[in-house]
Amino acid sequence: AVGLIYILLGALMAVTYVGLGLAAAQGEEQVFLVVMGLGMGAFCAAFGVPMVAAAVGLRRGDFWAWVIAVIVGGMFAPSICLPIGALLLYAMLVQETREAFLNREG
Repeated sequence: AVGLIYILLGALMAVTYVGLGLAAAQGEEQVFLVVMGLGMGAFCAAFGVPMVAAAVGLRRGDFWAWVIAVIVGGMFAPSICLPIGALLLYAMLVQETREAFLNREG
C-alpha cells in the first residue's frame, strides 16, 4: 500500500507542478516548475515501484523480494518513516520469515 501511495503521490506532484509551470509561469520559472515536477514524480516512482514489486514478490515467496524488502526497510529506518522501516525490518528478519525465504534461495 505504501508503494502505491508513493507512485500516486509522485504522479500527482508531477501533474501539479508541470501544470502550474505551463499555465502560470513564464521563462525560467516555467522551466523550473516543469523540471521540479518531473523530478519529484520520478523520485517518488523510484521508491514506489520497488516497494510494489517487493510486495508482489513476497506474496509469491520470491527470495529477491525478501532482499528488496530488507533494503527498503533499512532505507526507511533512519528517516521519518522509522515506524514503517522498523516494522518491515522486524517482519523480514524474524527467524521464521528469514528461514522461509533463505531456504527458497537454492
